[in-house]
Amino acid sequence: MDRNQLIGILLIFGLLMVWQQFFAPTPEELQAEQHRQDSIAMVSAQEEMAKESMAALDSSSQQAVAEQPSLPDSLLLLQRSGGVWRICPSYFRRGIATTLSNDLMEVVFSLREVLFRK
Repeated sequence: MDRNQLIGILLIFGLLMVWQQFFAPTPEELQAEQHRQDSIAMVSAQEEMAKESMAALDSSSQQAVAEQPSLPDSLLLLQRSGGVWRICPSYFRRGIATTLSNDLMEVVFSLREVLFRK
């Protein structure tokens, strides 16, 4: 190893040591980072507790559903949709027509046709 290589390695090592001293985190920054990590750990622990309580609620609700008498799928669909008209709206709205009009024309919209009247 010649003299220039040795000087280069020592300079690089010196720069790394100076860099580490100037850009090392302060005790306040370390404390803030520790506080942040503690907050994240606390939130994750609360999420785990919430998941456990939801799992307990789900198991109790599944037991309640199992105790209910079973209904045919069509009746369950009617109960969940809120009424028969939501399942097949076109059947119940056959006669309904919407009219838009202004000074120049009148437009009638229905499920079967669109009429333009002047």
